[in-house]
Amino acid sequence: MSTDPSQDDPEDERFEAFTAECIEALESDGPQALEVLLGTRPEDAARVRQRLGALSRLGLLSFPDADWRDSVGPYELVRRLGAGGMGEVMLARHGESGAMVALKLGPVPQPSLSPEHGERTKRAAERFAREVQAVADLVHPCIVPIIEVGTHKGRAWFAMEYVDGVGLDRALEAVRASGVAPGDLTGGDLAAAVPGASPLAFGTTWVGAVARIVRDIAGALVEAH
Repeated sequence: MSTDPSQDDPEDERFEAFTAECIEALESDGPQALEVLLGTRPEDAARVRQRLGALSRLGLLSFPDADWRDSVGPYELVRRLGAGGMGEVMLARHGESGAMVALKLGPVPQPSLSPEHGERTKRAAERFAREVQAVADLVHPCIVPIIEVGTHKGRAWFAMEYVDGVGLDRALEAVRASGVAPGDLTGGDLAAAVPGASPLAFGTTWVGAVARIVRDIAGALVEAH
């Protein structure tokens, strides 16, 4: 039997890949999606649960409970938009008005396993609170405003206006994919890459469209500073 650590066990690689898939399912779609995935590999379910539990106890993984998958304050959660180092962002609908918002959830409260862990959790909560205050103080047409803030089961959250659009990177990818020669591009070509945009949303010329975007970004940065 080989003792060379460079010889990876295919079975271990398979398990690690499945565990990573389970983590992604849990963080993207919640416990129900995790349970469905575990049901496809019952022989690994107990071991995966043990691994996820260890990660959760270390504060490296959050188990969103069913209530988080349903509602936060007056908002009904629709789907996950993304996540970062200080929380996750959900698409949500106001229960009464039906208005769609981007709801950012702060770090999930974790039991302090050590003084160091408790200090990290405290710092994460403080960073989230500073972010809320910083964004709330900004007033500019090109900065998405905060609508409402609150806490749920000890977890801070804030709701922002939901902008249903595409990032500049994706818009430029669509422009390149259109096949129009760079010298022939117009503002209309950029507008066509943004779903729902008016044909004249960025003006008529390409130079004018670029100048308008740079002006708007610069104005938002000035307000942020």
